[in-house]
Amino acid sequence: MFLPIGKQTQNQFNVYFQETPYYHVLMPYFGAQEKTMMKEKCEFNEIFPVAPADLFNAWLSSEGHSQMTGGKAQCSKEIGASFSAWDGYITGKNHTLILNEEIIQTWRTSEFKDDDEDSELVVRFKEIPGGTEMCLIHRNIPTGQTQYEQGWIDNYLNPMKAHFK
Repeated sequence: MFLPIGKQTQNQFNVYFQETPYYHVLMPYFGAQEKTMMKEKCEFNEIFPVAPADLFNAWLSSEGHSQMTGGKAQCSKEIGASFSAWDGYITGKNHTLILNEEIIQTWRTSEFKDDDEDSELVVRFKEIPGGTEMCLIHRNIPTGQTQYEQGWIDNYLNPMKAHFK
C-alpha cells in the first residue's frame, strides 16, 4: 500500500509503513517517530541520431566516455567493476548491464558526505526511427544537492549532443 509522504499506518505486527520517494521503509514502532528525509531525483529523455549500441558502448568505454563528455573517465563493461568520471569527481560501480538497453550504476561525487548513501543512475536506451531515445534517471541523491540536475545538462547531455550529432 502506498501512502502519502509523512503519513504512517500500523499493521497487525506493530510495524509502521512509511513511504519515501523510492522505496518503503518498514520500521518497528518503539514510541518515537523516525524522520524521513526526501532524497533528490532528476530525470531526462534525450534523442541521439545514433544506434543504442553506440551510446551503450561509449558510456562503458574509458575512451568513449571521455570523448563524449570532455572529462577523463576510467570505465568498464564488467558487472561489479568500479569506474570514475570527470577526473575522479564521480565514482561508482556497474550494478546491472543489459547489452545496448540498460546500464544501472551506483554513483557518488566528491561532494557526498562520507555517511551519504550512494546514489543510483539508470540509463536506458530505446531504438527509435533515426536513432536512440536515452532515458537517464539519477535518484537517491543526498537531500539538498540539487545542483546535479544542471550538472547533467552541462557536463553530459549537451556535450553528448555535440559529440553524437
